[in-house]
Amino acid sequence: MSRRQLLHHRVRRAELHAAQRLRGCGAEADSGDYLKEIIPAFFIHHKMNARRLRQVVHNLPSEDGKRQGGASGLNQSELHARINSWVASASANQIRQLPGILTQTGAT
Repeated sequence: MSRRQLLHHRVRRAELHAAQRLRGCGAEADSGDYLKEIIPAFFIHHKMNARRLRQVVHNLPSEDGKRQGGASGLNQSELHARINSWVASASANQIRQLPGILTQTGAT
Protein backbone atom coordinates (compact mmCIF):
# COMPACT_ATOMS: atom_id res chain seq x y z
CA MET A 1 0.00 0.00 0.00
CA SER A 2 1.46 3.38 -0.97
CA ARG A 3 1.84 6.21 1.54
CA ARG A 4 -0.97 8.10 -0.16
CA GLN A 5 -3.31 5.12 0.08
CA LEU A 6 -2.30 4.52 3.69
CA LEU A 7 -2.91 8.16 4.62
CA HIS A 8 -6.25 8.16 2.80
CA HIS A 9 -7.23 4.93 4.57
CA ARG A 10 -6.24 6.32 7.99
CA VAL A 11 -7.99 9.63 7.36
CA ARG A 12 -11.17 7.84 6.29
CA ARG A 13 -11.01 5.51 9.29
CA ALA A 14 -10.43 8.48 11.59
CA GLU A 15 -13.39 10.33 10.06
CA LEU A 16 -15.66 7.33 10.61
CA HIS A 17 -14.42 6.85 14.16
CA ALA A 18 -14.85 10.55 14.94
CA ALA A 19 -18.35 10.54 13.45
CA GLN A 20 -19.32 7.59 15.63
CA ARG A 21 -17.83 9.21 18.74
CA LEU A 22 -19.53 12.52 18.07
CA ARG A 23 -22.85 10.95 17.12
CA GLY A 24 -22.88 9.28 20.51
CA CYS A 25 -22.50 12.71 22.11
CA GLY A 26 -25.22 14.24 19.94
CA ALA A 27 -22.73 16.61 18.27
CA GLU A 28 -22.15 17.22 14.58
CA ALA A 29 -19.49 14.96 13.11
CA ASP A 30 -16.27 16.89 12.47
CA SER A 31 -13.22 14.71 12.09
CA GLY A 32 -10.65 17.51 12.03
CA ASP A 33 -10.07 17.40 15.77
CA TYR A 34 -9.63 13.65 15.74
CA LEU A 35 -7.21 13.85 12.82
CA LYS A 36 -5.07 16.21 14.89
CA GLU A 37 -4.34 13.25 17.15
CA ILE A 38 -3.05 10.92 14.42
CA ILE A 39 -1.20 13.24 12.02
CA PRO A 40 1.95 13.72 14.17
CA ALA A 41 2.30 9.94 14.50
CA PHE A 42 1.90 9.57 10.73
CA PHE A 43 4.92 11.79 10.09
CA ILE A 44 7.03 10.03 12.72
CA HIS A 45 6.30 6.49 11.52
CA HIS A 46 6.35 7.13 7.77
CA LYS A 47 9.85 8.28 7.08
CA MET A 48 10.36 11.07 4.58
CA ASN A 49 13.64 12.69 3.74
CA ALA A 50 14.29 16.21 5.00
CA ARG A 51 13.76 17.72 1.54
CA ARG A 52 10.20 16.36 1.31
CA LEU A 53 9.42 17.44 4.87
CA ARG A 54 10.63 20.96 4.04
CA GLN A 55 8.33 21.03 1.02
CA VAL A 56 5.40 19.87 3.15
CA VAL A 57 6.13 22.47 5.85
CA HIS A 58 6.51 25.20 3.21
CA ASN A 59 3.08 24.34 1.75
CA LEU A 60 1.14 24.09 5.01
CA PRO A 61 -1.66 26.68 5.02
CA SER A 62 -1.64 29.36 7.69
CA GLU A 63 -4.47 31.36 9.20
CA ASP A 64 -3.86 34.30 6.86
CA GLY A 65 -3.68 32.04 3.80
CA LYS A 66 0.05 32.48 3.26
CA ARG A 67 2.60 29.69 3.05
CA GLN A 68 4.94 28.85 5.91
CA GLY A 69 8.44 30.22 5.55
CA GLY A 70 11.86 29.58 7.02
CA ALA A 71 11.99 25.82 6.58
CA SER A 72 15.19 25.71 4.52
CA GLY A 73 17.64 25.44 7.42
CA LEU A 74 15.70 23.03 9.61
CA ASN A 75 16.69 19.43 10.34
CA GLN A 76 14.19 16.57 10.57
CA SER A 77 13.41 16.94 14.27
CA GLU A 78 12.82 20.68 13.83
CA LEU A 79 10.59 20.00 10.82
CA HIS A 80 8.57 17.48 12.85
CA ALA A 81 8.24 20.07 15.63
CA ARG A 82 7.02 22.63 13.07
CA ILE A 83 4.44 20.16 11.73
CA ASN A 84 3.27 19.33 15.26
CA SER A 85 2.84 23.01 16.15
CA TRP A 86 0.95 23.59 12.89
CA VAL A 87 -1.36 20.64 13.65
CA ALA A 88 -2.04 22.03 17.14
CA SER A 89 -3.04 25.45 15.79
CA ALA A 90 -4.67 24.45 12.48
CA SER A 91 -8.41 24.56 11.88
CA ALA A 92 -10.32 21.42 10.91
CA ASN A 93 -10.56 22.71 7.33
CA GLN A 94 -6.79 23.23 7.15
CA ILE A 95 -6.20 19.71 8.52
CA ARG A 96 -8.39 18.28 5.76
CA GLN A 97 -6.13 19.95 3.16
CA LEU A 98 -3.11 17.91 4.26
CA PRO A 99 -3.61 14.87 1.95
CA GLY A 100 -3.67 17.23 -1.03
CA ILE A 101 -0.50 18.94 0.17
CA LEU A 102 1.24 15.57 0.48
CA THR A 103 0.19 14.68 -3.05
CA GLN A 104 1.24 18.09 -4.39
CA THR A 105 4.72 17.83 -2.86
CA GLY A 106 5.25 14.25 -4.00
CA ALA A 107 5.43 12.98 -0.43
CA THR A 108 3.01 10.14 -1.15
